Amino acid sequence: MEKTKIDMFIGMNIENFTQLDLMVIKEKLEQIDDNRFYLIQGTEL
Repeated sequence: MEKTKIDMFIGMNIENFTQLDLMVIKEKLEQIDDNRFYLIQGTEL
């Protein structure tokens, strides 16, 4: 996935996760394709 999309997702949800969670989430997001990202982006936290 594109770095800009990952940064956008993390920026919009930073208050919902700990710093450790954010590191793991970023790693996982880097491995998925854009179609999966749109599913994740639409999920309410």
